[in-house]
Amino acid sequence: MFLLGDSFDFYSSVSDISQRWQVNNFSSLLPATNTAFESGQAVAAYNTGVIGTASFTTGSNESTVYGSIRLKSRTVSGSTSGYSGFRMALEFLDGTNAQCSLVFQGDGTVYVKSGGIDGTNLGTYSGVFAYDTWDSYQFCVVFSTTAGSVQLRKDGSTTPVCTLTNVNTQAGSGNSYANAISLAAEGGSPFQLDDLFLSSGSGAAPNGWLGDLRAVQQVPTGAVQTQFAPTPTGGAGNYALVGTAQEAQSTYVSSATVGQEDLYSLSPLGLTTAGIVGVNYFAVVEKGGSGERTAGVQLIANGSADTTVASGSPGSGWGVLQGFLPVDPTGAAWTVTTVNSAHVGIKVIS
Repeated sequence: MFLLGDSFDFYSSVSDISQRWQVNNFSSLLPATNTAFESGQAVAAYNTGVIGTASFTTGSNESTVYGSIRLKSRTVSGSTSGYSGFRMALEFLDGTNAQCSLVFQGDGTVYVKSGGIDGTNLGTYSGVFAYDTWDSYQFCVVFSTTAGSVQLRKDGSTTPVCTLTNVNTQAGSGNSYANAISLAAEGGSPFQLDDLFLSSGSGAAPNGWLGDLRAVQQVPTGAVQTQFAPTPTGGAGNYALVGTAQEAQSTYVSSATVGQEDLYSLSPLGLTTAGIVGVNYFAVVEKGGSGERTAGVQLIANGSADTTVASGSPGSGWGVLQGFLPVDPTGAAWTVTTVNSAHVGIKVIS
């Protein structure tokens, strides 16, 4: 079951990250030229303390969490090697309490900690990564006081670089689960991050090891149906107002009429073949004026009916409506063709 994901591709500024992360102290957005695949964006964490905290979108307490994250440790200015004084931790939280952590140190060492970044050390693994190189890490954490386990893999390999069993992975609250993550840093950490994905060890797929995951951004590139009013008026069409990085209030589409809907075609994946774990469709929405409306993120894919994949009542500030689909609306596995030909949009449901 999908818990949380962020490609960091859709933000137009660091402040936009706050619409998905409850704590946002990220340093900067990195352009495509600074990413692993030279597409989309990544994010930098060049400071100390809590960098970001995000709750699972399901709001659930998870006894087992699988995940993947892409990391790059930069060198110290003027140096030709990594630096042990820089650390970046992926902390698994129950509320605000760190249960256990994976800690990446600038010299290539990985630590597993009980609690947060400065918690009790459970294991030390040296020479795991080289500085100034993008690597993808896959992990599985089982939360327990005495029967907890942590496994870390690298770049899609099934051979672990770290395996711990029968350890305390719930040191923060004493509860045998997590419901959020935090990214914490020490030493003015020069780490860069991308392609974050978390899933449960139970429930609907995905619910196990997924290998080296890459997030690919799609944006609206054409109008299929236009019923919302554009702001500003004129221009290339509604899709152009919502088809770039997250927009400011000066460019948007809007409607207060129940049943009205915009649908857009999407940019292609740019891949000919891919094993697709799922597609996360979302819209950034807010309420204008008094009263209440329910908005829906709509999808037509693989010949399906017009399907609501996420809905909610927006507040007076911009927020995210999102729906993760491990299969297409007909129940078939996603293919590059069905992803590329899908139509997505926004609708006033009530």
